[in-house]
Amino acid sequence: MRMTERVKEIIEMNLAGHYIPLIVQADRPRAFPMYFARIIGEDVIAFPATGATGIAKVLETARPAWALVADRAGGYEAYLLEGNARYATDELDYQLVAEMRNEAPGFPIHGAVVFRVETVYLTPPP
Repeated sequence: MRMTERVKEIIEMNLAGHYIPLIVQADRPRAFPMYFARIIGEDVIAFPATGATGIAKVLETARPAWALVADRAGGYEAYLLEGNARYATDELDYQLVAEMRNEAPGFPIHGAVVFRVETVYLTPPP
């Protein structure tokens, strides 16, 4: 299952009132709360990232990742997004990182996490 319009709508809702937990498989699973994002195309979500989180080191290479989004107000409909995440710097993709700085004004954005969604699962809500 790919990201449908409903899944994209729920992603936007999570960003408006909550955050999206991003779990990255590294030497051990790491969880990062994502407060800002931009949906790009059919299967990519870009998150602005600061240097303070340590996510740049974790994502030096592309790694398996998961995100959980839920419609809490509408009856707790939830989806688990599975795919791969990588870190992009100014040197790799200046335009994307500049756009991420606009997504999170006032925050020291050093790069972007590019999460390519491969599969979406309907899941019990958290």
